Amino acid sequence: KNYYGTPLEEMDNFSHRFESFPMQRELGQALFWYCFPATFLVPFVLEPLFAMYLPYRVMGLIVRGDVQFRGGVAEACMGAVPMDLSRYGDILLNLVLAVLVFLFPGGYTLPLFLCLALSNIWIYVYDHWRVPRS
Repeated sequence: KNYYGTPLEEMDNFSHRFESFPMQRELGQALFWYCFPATFLVPFVLEPLFAMYLPYRVMGLIVRGDVQFRGGVAEACMGAVPMDLSRYGDILLNLVLAVLVFLFPGGYTLPLFLCLALSNIWIYVYDHWRVPRS
């Protein structure tokens, strides 16, 4: 129902259905579940495994199994992946997604920004651990 008590089934205009509270609430909930954990947390929790550990192990197997990899070439292959500036883009994307919550009813604002803060703390701790090692 909208503010005036009209059920969604009786609304004939798309904009009236889209602007109704139930639709806005569902969109806010969908945005929340898209942001957390799918965008704010999962990529950054899986990054150490898929961007650091697995490439290191695969390169270790390649270097160990091929006699052409000797000395400096082997060291270069086994070196850490250099840190790039794409992290700033990731954080900016997370912030833009969090600001989108202001377009919907206020029930998801505080939980979304708390999840954003916790995710940024995880990113900071991970980067603080990773930067000296790269």
